[in-house]
Amino acid sequence: MRILFILFFSIYHFISFAQTPDKALKYYNSAIEYGQTAQFTEAIEELKKAIQIYPDYLDAKIFLGEIYFSTKKYTDCIAILENAKENIKTIYPSIYQTKMYWLLADAYLLDKNFEKCIINAQMYLNQNKKTEYGIQKANRLIATANFSKQAIANPVNFHPTNIGESINSAFDDYFPVLTPDAKQLFFTRKINGQEDIYYSDKINNTWTKAQLLDDKVNTPNYNEGSQSISANGNLLFFTTCNRPNVFGSCDIFYTYFDGKNWMQANGINKPINTSFWDAQPSYAADGRALYFSSDRQNGVGGKDIWVSYLDDQLKWSEPKNLGDQINTPYDEQTPFIHPDGKTLYFISNGHVGMGMNDIFMSKLENGVWSKPVNLGYPINTEKDEMGLFVSTDGSKAYFASNRAEGFGKLDIYEFDLPQAFKPQATTYVKVFVKNALNKNPLYSQYSIIDINTNEVIIKGNTNSEGNFTVCLTANRDYALIVQKDGYLLQTENFSFKEGTIFQPYTLDIYLQAIEKNSQVVLNNIFYESNSATINPKSYTELDKLFEFLTKNQQIKVEIGGHTDNVGEKTYNQTLSQKRAQNVVDYLVKKGITSSRIIAKGYADTQPVVPNTSEENKAKNRRTVLKIIE
Repeated sequence: MRILFILFFSIYHFISFAQTPDKALKYYNSAIEYGQTAQFTEAIEELKKAIQIYPDYLDAKIFLGEIYFSTKKYTDCIAILENAKENIKTIYPSIYQTKMYWLLADAYLLDKNFEKCIINAQMYLNQNKKTEYGIQKANRLIATANFSKQAIANPVNFHPTNIGESINSAFDDYFPVLTPDAKQLFFTRKINGQEDIYYSDKINNTWTKAQLLDDKVNTPNYNEGSQSISANGNLLFFTTCNRPNVFGSCDIFYTYFDGKNWMQANGINKPINTSFWDAQPSYAADGRALYFSSDRQNGVGGKDIWVSYLDDQLKWSEPKNLGDQINTPYDEQTPFIHPDGKTLYFISNGHVGMGMNDIFMSKLENGVWSKPVNLGYPINTEKDEMGLFVSTDGSKAYFASNRAEGFGKLDIYEFDLPQAFKPQATTYVKVFVKNALNKNPLYSQYSIIDINTNEVIIKGNTNSEGNFTVCLTANRDYALIVQKDGYLLQTENFSFKEGTIFQPYTLDIYLQAIEKNSQVVLNNIFYESNSATINPKSYTELDKLFEFLTKNQQIKVEIGGHTDNVGEKTYNQTLSQKRAQNVVDYLVKKGITSSRIIAKGYADTQPVVPNTSEENKAKNRRTVLKIIE
């Protein structure tokens, strides 16, 4: 709630005391006492009594107007301040006029009377006596009114749907976040001032009854909320406030899911947590960055958005302010970095919007954040918006709102995100790693690499059940490499170029123990068309193969080349042998002893599927690693 009255009447109320009747003054002073303890209903009644006794009581009218404003009764605020403004024209104009104009402008803005908002803000700017703060505020009010008028005249497509009473309650439910597969939802619920984290699972396209996260995360005496979940659903970051072991008023904590239970939550510590307010984390899908809001020193304004990066030693870097393209002298909060790693959604009361906290979007291009874009009306309104979560595929957005059709106070809603505000096309791949012999889950390491740039997109470990989930963006070629000591490395390729089907994948990976005759297809070794020349996209996999052979010095391997059945047998035999030999030559040149690795061409003699389609023929054209000793 915005408590404004102390800015004005507490300084100037003495001016009219000399002519104020004692009884009116008594009611006025009583209203001040009520106001100081936020008893606004009682304060309003006392001020009405004072004004009834003394109709020209300017201090009482201004005080009443500011209480109306603070309690969001904008029509009542406008009525009393317009009445007071008539008196101010002849009584103490140098003292009262300047504040009155932009206060009225603010009320007219929130009452959606944009023309009168602009008129009053401009009248303030025309005064001789004004402050730098007042000038900035008046100019912001004019910009906001012009934007609001245009936004309302051109509304975006917005049809929110309540996600149901399994999640929403009679209390405040807000800050929704989903796992990439949209099968699990985490959110914050506030009951009698106590905030806790809840979750729900989607089974047969229906949300289960929301459950309280256990006491390893939630506490009975402190607030927990504003959470963020990792792409694999195993790591949860959240905000907690006023605990004995925090650095500041609010800190960022984390907890890990071991496959059965959430572990005891711990603070993320320095340099992210400080003696200041550090809150509202958003964990990037690649596991390398944590965005959050903080009012720490050396920022641009009040609350700014910052980012910290995780290095290979699992240490967080000194947080970096996102700069004045994103942050303003006011407040930026609730950052959400989409799984595409480039699209940021956040709320701000500093960028031009509808008047309070609006939701904005910015995109990271070549290391620079674009100018934030307001998501428009009626996604944004004259009220405070609470932030946004966008699904992995970018089709759905989730937010909290207090609407008449809700189940309680704040409820969680979803809606189709307009095309203009969608992130880059993104999907997820869910992988289950198993022992090829007995099909039991295997704990292992994985990495996702862009094979065109050799950039490691993400790396990590499976959970205790042998699975992991990663988010991938369109228009890139990826190599997936899964490794475990004592097993052959297993590779897969995901090509999401234009024209390919871009959808979620579920994949089983079967790791084979390192033993004689075990073999695996090297799915990311490519050759130039109708040639034995190795395509540069293969270097990522070849380098991983080199690391594997270096680590397992005791083995001797064969590199087998295979073709489909198109062309002459002798030609295919020669081509397959040359391709295998070129792989061997690459590895020997890097340092593998030549006696440990041989090349053998098989032409089309060992197809894995019939050569009856182009898809099958592509599967038969392959390079195979085989253990021979």
